[in-house]
Amino acid sequence: MPNRTKTLGVVSPIGRGQWAANTTYWKLNIVTTEEWAYIAKKNNVNYQPGVTPNWEECWMPLVRNGASKAEIDAALAAAQAALE
Repeated sequence: MPNRTKTLGVVSPIGRGQWAANTTYWKLNIVTTEEWAYIAKKNNVNYQPGVTPNWEECWMPLVRNGASKAEIDAALAAAQAALE
């Protein structure tokens, strides 16, 4: 039987630090801005979360900077549920 492989792409969130212009972000990349952390819903370049028109097509707010542990836990649970 021949070996068959399939590329799955990104299967886990990956932190990418502060959002930067002219950077390619892939689905499930997590970036931060001054006020929020966002998770990418699809691959994108130059869609600044919270700023660029229609940014919601590419990004989902994950958690507000300075959030409590309970808020962070709830945001992570919601992100995990969205992936399932």
